[in-house]
Formats: sequence, C-alpha cells, structure tokens
Amino acid sequence: LKMIRLLETISVRRLAYFLEHCFPRFEDFAFDKNWRVRFGLLETIENLLKVYKDNVDEEALRTILKLNEHFKEDLVLCNRRLLFTNIMYYIENYPLTGFKKHGMVEELLKFWVGHRNYLIRSSAIQSLLLLGRVYESNDLYDLVNYIFLINLNERVPNVKVTMLKTLKELKASWPNPGYTDILKNLATEWAVDEDNDVVTMLASLNS
Repeated sequence: LKMIRLLETISVRRLAYFLEHCFPRFEDFAFDKNWRVRFGLLETIENLLKVYKDNVDEEALRTILKLNEHFKEDLVLCNRRLLFTNIMYYIENYPLTGFKKHGMVEELLKFWVGHRNYLIRSSAIQSLLLLGRVYESNDLYDLVNYIFLINLNERVPNVKVTMLKTLKELKASWPNPGYTDILKNLATEWAVDEDNDVVTMLASLNS
C-alpha cells in the first residue's frame, strides 16, 4: 500500500514514465487476495484523477483507467462502487477523445448486468442512480430501459427488489413517462412472483 501511495507524490511529467515501467506491478495489486489492498489501489486511482485534473496527461490517464479493468468482477461491493465512481469522475472532469463520452460507463454496466453473479448484477442496477449527473433525461431512460429489459427474466429476488427500488428513485429524480412502461413490463413478468418482498414492492409502485 505504501508503494501505491507513492504515485500520488510524483510530478505529472514523471507519472507517465512511472506508470509505464511499474504498470505490471500495479496490475498484481489489482489481483491481491486482500480486498483492502485492492481498495487502496482504487483509492489511489481516484486521488490521481483529482490531483492531475488541471495537468492532463492523456496517455498517463488512460494507463490509470486501464487498471480499472481488473476490478470489473471484484466481489467486494465497496470496490465495485469505487470503480464506478472513478469512471464517473473521469468522464465528468476530463476531455475525452477517440471514443464516445459515455462508452466506459455503458460498457461496464452491460458487462455487470449480464454477469453470472447476482451481486454484480445488482451493482449494475444500483449504479443507474448516479448517471443523472452525466446523462440527459432521455439518454438515461434509454439506458435504464435497455438494462431492465435484459433483467426481465431475473430469478433472484434480491436483484428484483433492487430493480424496483431503483426504478422508484429514478421516477422521482428524473421523471420520464417511459418509466411507467418499464414498470408495466415488470408487473407483467412478476405479477405472480413467489417472493413476498417483490410482490409488495410491485404493489407499492403501482398504487
């Protein structure tokens, strides 16, 4: 962790050189068995993005963001949350060239929502609530609709409840008539769900 923290003290000019020669070692940290080490690396990525905000070295920043790739399947919730936060900070504060502005976010969410692990699928749903900061209302709805359509056949009650809670908050914070259509689709698919929490949440949204 001390080695990771050293990254935050070096100059912008030396950052790209340092990352180029030490990147393999930092990749090792991303796979460390201790979740605190992985979290420490993610925190350092977060701090680097803030420290170098006014001195953009795009090559170095892209190298930093590459480290994020190794956390996509991290089973620790706080690590996945910080990963998403880092990507959000990047697209909000740095000029992006060569790819669609929201490409990183959408790629990550689409990977998560199709994951075999239900906890990671839940992260995709929960992360939608953060996107109002960077998405226009209609664009946000399009992405939400895409994610929810994929999950219509979700079998895990916890994920279903997360979807319904998220939809409730989305409707309140970023009103869009399309959310009513999403709710109708969910109500059709889950009307006779065996889980009481799902049925209760559906009823509260329809009331």
